[in-house]
Amino acid sequence: MLLCGILIFGAGCKTTTNNQASTAPSASFGENAGDEAWEEFEDEVAYTRHYDPFEGFNRAIFSFNDGLYDYVLGPVADGYKWVVPNGVRNGISNFFDNIRYPIRFVNQILQGKFAEGMKETGMFLVNTTYGVVGIFDRADEFPGLDVPPEDLGQTFGVWGIGNGPYIVIPVLGPSTARDIFGRAGDRFADPGSYLGYWQWEAAWSARGVDNLNALPGRVEVYEAITGSALDKYTAVKDGYLQLRKKQVEE
Repeated sequence: MLLCGILIFGAGCKTTTNNQASTAPSASFGENAGDEAWEEFEDEVAYTRHYDPFEGFNRAIFSFNDGLYDYVLGPVADGYKWVVPNGVRNGISNFFDNIRYPIRFVNQILQGKFAEGMKETGMFLVNTTYGVVGIFDRADEFPGLDVPPEDLGQTFGVWGIGNGPYIVIPVLGPSTARDIFGRAGDRFADPGSYLGYWQWEAAWSARGVDNLNALPGRVEVYEAITGSALDKYTAVKDGYLQLRKKQVEE
């Protein structure tokens, strides 16, 4: 997640008299530049004041999640980092990221990003073979294969579907109505979902390892966002929404 601040612009009032210069921002930057800057500012403010009709409930869930991070997930993440070397953690992360290739590929096609879909396929083939079933991220050696990941929530955004209400999910954290439906839809393209039909123990074990391995990184991001925040809830909400906005626009 990326946490972006809001830049507050001050603009003087435009006054005109005979032979008197204007003091409006357009006098310094050009009228079009001033309009564009003001529109960008309004967009940022509107975005950070996102529709949050369940704020009371969301804050209660957020408080629970925050305590969970402090007293359970944080210590577990620290213990996992102490036991499992960084190289092993990277290999596990690479492996699970590689097998989620169908999710990214399907959403790139649904967004009409056919060239990116082909690059994603190339990255998957390189990592699966040269990278030993994805344990090593060898695609990094081929800059032309580097494409941003896509998911169904982003696809809905590209199609013009709005976020809907902001929702905090127990344990999982921030989301929106759009992303909740997107996450459910992505399960159909997730190979791990189909493993559960035959080997549910293996499927749940694999999902547990994946989530445990990702936990230290998530805790670090959470602490970076909330560490100096006056209102942790607002900091996480703004950071999440601005991250998703950026991902949709990529």
